[in-house]
Order: sequence, then C-alpha cells, then structure tokens
Amino acid sequence: MRYLVPLCVLSLAGCTGTFPGLAPQPETPNVVETAPSQVVDPNVIDPNAPLSTSPQASTTAMSPVARPADLKIAQPVVEKTELPPPPKPVVTNDTLGTTVVSLGDPTQPGIWIKTPLVKSGRKGRIVAPSGKEVVADFIPLGGPVTAGSQISLQAMQALGLSLTDLHTVALKPL
Repeated sequence: MRYLVPLCVLSLAGCTGTFPGLAPQPETPNVVETAPSQVVDPNVIDPNAPLSTSPQASTTAMSPVARPADLKIAQPVVEKTELPPPPKPVVTNDTLGTTVVSLGDPTQPGIWIKTPLVKSGRKGRIVAPSGKEVVADFIPLGGPVTAGSQISLQAMQALGLSLTDLHTVALKPL
C-alpha cells in the first residue's frame, strides 16, 4: 500500500492532457541536445535505459529522473524582420515643417489641425504622403515642435488617411 502513491505519481508524470483548474501551457519545442550530432526528445524514454535515483547516474541515457541542470534545451530560432520606413511627405522650402498626426476630437466639426508648429491660428494646407492636399485651420498646440499633432476627422477623410494609424504630413502656409 505504501508503494501505491509513488506509483500513481510516476504513472501520471508522462500525461500530457489538461486538467480542470490548470491553465494550458504554451507549446514549446521539447527537444534536448545530448551531442552535436544527436537530438533526443525527452518524452521518448529508452526502455533499455536503467532507472536510477542517484545523483551520480549517467545523464546520457534519457530517464525520468535526469537532472534538469544536465539538459540543454534547444531554443527555436526567431528571425527578426525589419519594417520598411514610412513614406516621407514631399517637403519644399515653403513648408512650416512635418509632423506626425493622429485623430483628434472626432466630435469637433470642420477641417483643422492642432499643432505645435504654429504660434497663432491661421489657414494653411496639409499635404499627405500620397500628395493629396487639403486647406485647414491651423490651431496652436502647446509643446515642443517635435511633438505630434491632432487632426480632425474630416481632414483625415479628405486626405484618405487611415483613422487608426499615425501619419507624417507636411504643413504649408497659404
């Protein structure tokens, strides 16, 4: 009877099913490198390998009592991909500068842009990376000139810009 509990624990050690109340574990490669030319899956146990609980046991043969410190887990190779740079708007000498815009208050009507590139309200043109232009009210926005700007819903629609993305636009005076 006293061998029943350890036997049950050992028999359940190889289970890969899910149990109620336990979160599923993410799938990771379960490969162990034992030699440069040989890769062994720790879930496949050599039936001829001796089972031993002594810490001096050989770890070259995979057994359920192999010490984790003796195993090298092969890590998956993850390739990094670089995104292409965003398109740059056409900038000429008559521009106030370029700014990154995001959607401003969608309940405020009109075609406008709040930007730190102007110090007082005025009219001007917003030029999208595609070359489309729209005349808009330029409204001063506090902050450094490198800070982003807010643009109206109607201006974004007129320029054909996605409402959920950030865009770099050029600002030109009239």
